[in-house]
Amino acid sequence: MTRIRIGSAPDSWGVWFPEDPRQVPWPRFLDEVAESGYEWIELGPYGYLPTDPGLLADEL
Repeated sequence: MTRIRIGSAPDSWGVWFPEDPRQVPWPRFLDEVAESGYEWIELGPYGYLPTDPGLLADEL
């Protein structure tokens, strides 16, 4: 049986630039993605999510 996996990305939450005070903060984005049931995400624009690999792994 084939399994379809659906993910999301920061741009689905209106994130287009790494820093914009009007967009959703990255911790809220990750919380909402998880609460929505997504198991996969794209990282979005470089610098939006933490760029430190250890911190990013912990947050994901």
